[in-house]
Amino acid sequence: MSESLKVRKEKLNRELSQYSTDLADYNGRVADFNRRAGVSGGFLSQSDFYSQRQALKAELSELNERRANLNSEINSYNSDVLRLRELGRAD
Repeated sequence: MSESLKVRKEKLNRELSQYSTDLADYNGRVADFNRRAGVSGGFLSQSDFYSQRQALKAELSELNERRANLNSEINSYNSDVLRLRELGRAD
């Protein structure tokens, strides 16, 4: 079981690292969007503004879903680590 936990931990660390990178990239795009929204001519048209805004909202939904899934996986991992530690103490 401990080898399985090691593999899961490595996978979680990779996924968390990718999530952090993706979130930072998203935040950069939001900052750019907000900067352009604050200046006249920042978007080609009102339609362009709404289209880009909708794309950012969709991306945020996807990031939130990934975060929730990661939190669930982390909770499951932590429970399994505790279970393994308890089994070790029972010996």
